[in-house]
Formats: sequence, structure tokens, C-alpha cells
Amino acid sequence: MISFEAVNIQWLFFLLAAATFSVLGVLFPNWFKELGNPRPHNGLKLFNECLARHQFGYFTFFCALYLAASFDPKRTWIRNLNWFAIALSLGFYGYGLFSSARLDRKISKNHTCQKDTECEVAFPFRFRLRLSLLNIFFALVSLVGGVFLALLVKP
Repeated sequence: MISFEAVNIQWLFFLLAAATFSVLGVLFPNWFKELGNPRPHNGLKLFNECLARHQFGYFTFFCALYLAASFDPKRTWIRNLNWFAIALSLGFYGYGLFSSARLDRKISKNHTCQKDTECEVAFPFRFRLRLSLLNIFFALVSLVGGVFLALLVKP
């Protein structure tokens, strides 16, 4: 059932590429915007934005699996699991964008700083973790699901 053949490794590399390019699609514009218009607490915000938007890479991956991968026809639950993963990744993406949009409000409850400037105040690790925990959990669920489905592709 689980296989480590060449086709499975190719799907794993596609998963890595999809997630990586989704993250780079967030990082590059952010770095250029930061040159001219820095935003306070950019690191924390950028981390959450990357967690949110890389979910779209998983969405792409799961859709590609549906369209191009061969699974054991006797195990119909694999296709159903893939459909579930498609829906989950889209939901995780939506929630991640929503939570990133609310991040300024959550930060301002603890601390106020001037807009369009860098802020030197460093938040405690627990606070940063609390703001990112659900997105981190969603990323891990998607990663485990993606690896699992990639290894179920029939050679």
C-alpha cells in the first residue's frame, strides 16, 4: 500500500515545490515592500501569512493528485481522503487569510505602535506561539496528509 518507488518520490518533490513556491510568492513581495514601507512586527505577520498562503500549495497538490495520480482501485477510500484533503486545504487557506487579517487587532490589544515604522518591541515566545498555533497545526495536518497521499500513489 505505502510505496517509496520513483513515482512516490516525484510526488513528494512536487509537494515540496508547491508549498515552497507558495511561500516564496509571499516572501518576495513582502521583502520589496519592506524596503520602502516597513510595517511593525513584520516577522510575526509574515510568518502567519506564509503559513496561511502555503496552504494554497497543498490545495494545488491535492488537485494534481486527483487529476494525475493512480491509486489502487480496490481502495476507494484513498480518493475520498484526497477529496477531503482538497476541502481541508481550502478551508485552512481561508482561515489562515482571515487570521492574518485579524493579526493587527490581536497585536494592538497587547501593544500599540506607530504605523509604517519598524517596532523594536519583541513579543514573548508564548504570545507569538498563541497567535500562530492554529496555523502551525493546519500546516502540520496538511503536510502529513500530503506525504501520506503521495506515498499511496500506485507505482
